[in-house]
Amino acid sequence: MNTRKFCFLLFTVSLLVCAKPTLAELRLPAIFSHNMVLQQGMAVPVWGWADDGDTVTVTFRNQKVSTKVKDGKWMLKLRSLKA
Repeated sequence: MNTRKFCFLLFTVSLLVCAKPTLAELRLPAIFSHNMVLQQGMAVPVWGWADDGDTVTVTFRNQKVSTKVKDGKWMLKLRSLKA
């Protein structure tokens, strides 16, 4: 019985040690930064780079827009904003 517990513990520890998290790499151009100014009354294009096939979702002021990444690039537009 002790051998079984030890093997289970060894298996669990080895899974934790060998497991590596995978994070999606999402990059935005430098133009998107803190305190940026948006043009009112115009649709707002948002673009960047990510892994092919990923889905990118942008949420801003009660808008939620999603798009798929194609060839490492993505672009979407937020509806026009009021001041």
